Amino acid sequence: MASPLINLNSASLTASSAAASAFFNSLQEEAKHKEATTRIETELAQRKVELEQMEAKKKIEMARAKLKVYKEDEFEDEID
Repeated sequence: MASPLINLNSASLTASSAAASAFFNSLQEEAKHKEATTRIETELAQRKVELEQMEAKKKIEMARAKLKVYKEDEFEDEID
């Protein structure tokens, strides 16, 4: 027959093992969330760069269009 002390130690070890397992699982979940967050932040940063590039191209196109109109108006003024 097992002594009450052995039963108490066994229960304590079982509880400690369960607590350690739960803590390990929570660390794994946290790591997964951090990885997903990093992935999302990286994607957002890439999209921001793409958007900034598109905006810069749009500004260049607008400036070229304005310059073209200005030159055409200037040319017409010279003809008149």
